[in-house]
Amino acid sequence: MPKATPKFDFTRIDRRTARVTPALIAAVRDRIIEHLRPEKIILFGSRAKGRATPASDIDLMLVLNNNHPLSGVKQRDRFGAVLDLFRYRSFGLDAIVLTDAEVEKIRRENEGEWDLMLEILEEGKIIYDNCQSENKRAPSTTRARMVSQG
Repeated sequence: MPKATPKFDFTRIDRRTARVTPALIAAVRDRIIEHLRPEKIILFGSRAKGRATPASDIDLMLVLNNNHPLSGVKQRDRFGAVLDLFRYRSFGLDAIVLTDAEVEKIRRENEGEWDLMLEILEEGKIIYDNCQSENKRAPSTTRARMVSQG
C-alpha cells in the first residue's frame, strides 16, 4: 500500500502553502512539538484574537523547560531553530521562545506596567500545554492539553 502524503510538508518547496488555515496552524504546532518538545505553545496576535486577515502571519510563544537544549542559547538562535523547521514556508511566522525561568522572571519583575510578554501569557490562546513542571505553573495551566484549531 502506498504511503500517504502529508497534507502539509514543510521540507519540500513544491508542497508549500501560502494560505494560513486552522489546519496549517495545527500542523505547525505538531511539527514544533515533534522536533523541539516545548512545554507550552501560545498563539497570539490577530489569529488568536479572531481578527486575522489573509496577510496575517502566525505569532507563537514557545515556553521551554529550563533544561531544554536550547535554553542556553540566545533568543535569536532559538527563533532560528523554529524557522529551520519551516524552511520552505510561504506564510509569515514569528516566534518568541522563552524558558520557564525567563517567564517567571518576567512575572516576578513586573511592577504593574504593560508588558507584551505578560499580555501574551495572560491573553494568548494556548494551543499546546505539556505541563511537565506543574509546581512551577499557575493553577490555570496545570493539566496537559492540546487544543484543536478547528
